[in-house]
Amino acid sequence: LAKKAQGEYPNQCWDCHAIRMQFLHGKMKELGGKFLATGHFAKVFRHDPESATVVQSSNDEVHDQSALLSRLPQTILADIVLPLSDLQKKEVLKLAENFGVA
Repeated sequence: LAKKAQGEYPNQCWDCHAIRMQFLHGKMKELGGKFLATGHFAKVFRHDPESATVVQSSNDEVHDQSALLSRLPQTILADIVLPLSDLQKKEVLKLAENFGVA
């Protein structure tokens, strides 16, 4: 957590990521939410509510996290919203700076 607070992001453990996402998804459902917005650098597509959710790589090849998301079950992927999906990390950092977010 200390490294994340400093803006450093160590390599992700696949299993730890899945556990965190399951926890967040469960909490979202518990609170009555319909969608779980995350800051992952990836894209998700749904052709219709009955079809599978497809994960695609982001516009930021260096920080792409589509592989992490692609391992999640459809029950979680169907509820994920990725508001940063069309941005690169440098753009997100610039937006944060403009809004005074450290």
